[in-house]
Amino acid sequence: MEETRHEIEEENTRTRSNTTEEEEEVLEYEEEDIEEGVEKCNHSLVEKLVTDKNINPTWVQTAMFNIWRRPEDFKMVEIRPKLFQFFFHKEIDMRRVLKGNPWMFRNSWLLIKKWERGVNPAEMDFSRTEIKLQIWNMPEHCKTTTLGRKIAARVGEVMECNVFSAGPGKGNFLKASVMIRIEDPLKEGLNMGSKQDGLTKVEFKYERLPTFCYFCGRIGHDVANCEIAEAEEEHTSGSKKGLGAWLRADIIGNKVEHSTEQERPTKMGDKETEKGTQQGKGEVLEKMAKLTMKEKSQQCIEYKEGSKVSNREKAPHQTAEVEIITIKETNKEATDHGEEDKKRKESR
Repeated sequence: MEETRHEIEEENTRTRSNTTEEEEEVLEYEEEDIEEGVEKCNHSLVEKLVTDKNINPTWVQTAMFNIWRRPEDFKMVEIRPKLFQFFFHKEIDMRRVLKGNPWMFRNSWLLIKKWERGVNPAEMDFSRTEIKLQIWNMPEHCKTTTLGRKIAARVGEVMECNVFSAGPGKGNFLKASVMIRIEDPLKEGLNMGSKQDGLTKVEFKYERLPTFCYFCGRIGHDVANCEIAEAEEEHTSGSKKGLGAWLRADIIGNKVEHSTEQERPTKMGDKETEKGTQQGKGEVLEKMAKLTMKEKSQQCIEYKEGSKVSNREKAPHQTAEVEIITIKETNKEATDHGEEDKKRKESR
């Protein structure tokens, strides 16, 4: 009996040893072996659906196919629940979809990343995304992009900040593109102020905001499915933070164009522009006053008995602008004299 048991153990040991050797054996492949697959994945995007609900992958494929304007040879593969890889035939379709990130499916965010070789799609980082943050209830003199960036930085990494118009008679507001962490609670606003202005409560609104919890402020679930609310048994008595649907932006607005001092367009009636024009005229008149009668005669157009003879000589130290203005002024003067001479001859 003992011998039989010993023989069985030895056989198991040999089997495990052979299995280990087979598992350690590595098959090395060449680039040409996977060239077709790499080309296919280079035209693909990896997407994660941010929701606590179970979703049928067929619904996702059908919905996004129509939302993305029915791209040619569009295919989808489910990597794991709520994580997909979409394949495109044309790069222009793929880039258009990537530019619109994040997308919305059944009021949930569909986050998108470009496929990367050497990175397991299941291990891709979908913890952050870019969102449009609107900043409201600010004093008019505080609606600057400089202050807007400081405020938006309390929400996330600021990519861009501009002033937007809410429409005729509705005033302006600030809008920033901010990279936020999805797991962080949404902020409803903050207090700001100075010694001169006192305190002001600034309010936030978010564009294209998906399902979020009014209790904990996190994206991806509602208060009915909030684990924190359930643990504290407060979800039936209202939201803890006073969050609500008002965090969703109901307007987009139009960007207000601002020009720097150097790039400011020239407009009629602009005091600075008129000042510069007057200075320019003064410089020209000063240069004209310094011209001698000889220099003027060289630049002027001579008139003899109604026929004009142009003299191409110019004062070498005069600029083209001065020369043109001088000729234009003198030309008018010479024309007036010519008309007077003509009238005298006719009267005779």
